[in-house]
Amino acid sequence: MFLFLTSFLPTDSHESVSSTFIKSLGKAYFVICASRYERAYRTLGPDFGQFLINLDGVLEALKHSHQGMAGIGNIHETIVTTKEPTRVGEPLESERYTVVYKTTFTEEIMSVFFSRILTTVCRSLYSSHVTVELRYRQRECREGSESSSKPLRFLLVYDLQLINSSESAPPASPLYATTIATTKIPIKRAPPTSKKLSQCPSDLVINVQLFSRAFPWHFVLDRNLRLVQLGSSLLKLFAPTFIQGQRNQCRDSYRVTEFFQFVRPDLGSGISFETIFQRLNTPFLLRLVHLARHNGANQLAEGMELKGQMVDCWESQCLLFLGSPLIDGLEGLTTRGLYISDIPIHDATRDVILVGEQSRAQNIV
Repeated sequence: MFLFLTSFLPTDSHESVSSTFIKSLGKAYFVICASRYERAYRTLGPDFGQFLINLDGVLEALKHSHQGMAGIGNIHETIVTTKEPTRVGEPLESERYTVVYKTTFTEEIMSVFFSRILTTVCRSLYSSHVTVELRYRQRECREGSESSSKPLRFLLVYDLQLINSSESAPPASPLYATTIATTKIPIKRAPPTSKKLSQCPSDLVINVQLFSRAFPWHFVLDRNLRLVQLGSSLLKLFAPTFIQGQRNQCRDSYRVTEFFQFVRPDLGSGISFETIFQRLNTPFLLRLVHLARHNGANQLAEGMELKGQMVDCWESQCLLFLGSPLIDGLEGLTTRGLYISDIPIHDATRDVILVGEQSRAQNIV
């Protein structure tokens, strides 16, 4: 429908006329969506910044959902939002964000269309003011033979300056109104603390051994994607490989890609610290691979998937993965060479396994 309407724009029309039409179309598009999904939109966050940050994870879940939202079709779009530091001299209530948007639509039209959607969402749902500027746009290059089947995508990068309104601000005008009034009221923030955080592991309230037992399926990556810390369950799987490497004095470090395949989100062919960092707001699905190559490793766990999240450990310049294995029953547990004790008590995976086994027992009876 969008391409059908924009096809009526004359090629020799004045640029301002085309831009005005596309902006009106973007606002009307959100009005239609909000009439059906406004309640769902508001659950993404208490303000527009949190809305953008959580939007990436929701889109990623819808891509791999069997049902999804009615009429959403195949999703090729990706929206990644990063909060930037506030510049000197800007108001305290001001926040800055960088939004990276990848789309299969023509970038000349979509750049204006998406910009208008952002401003409409901000003003309509959160009664706040946002300034949207397009930093640059480019066509995404295709590499390799298998990428020829993928649709051509365009990269759009926006700079956003958000002025949050207080909770006492009056509600925004109706979505169909021509203008939407906003009120700028300063937000009180706590003064920044001057206390310097320690970077020494010995100063941690919880030691590494206890943390590894509490989160047995976690790992920590440095900027070169080398594994610098493992949970107790992962260490049990990889210990034979590490011991053999130390005995042969040939390996003292291992990259995460030697043991894990990044299934979701799609990070492309060049996985790096930066590409992972850009998707911190997205659930990660990892698959254990190449265990058969490592002598003595638990090969039964080959292909097992872990679902979790990446956390930025800025004080140590590392990334922390917190997750748990995707197992649906006792059979799935035993066939992987694992035990209930490998799943922490606080992990809901235990309940999933036991409830699944109870359901099977009832069906047999």
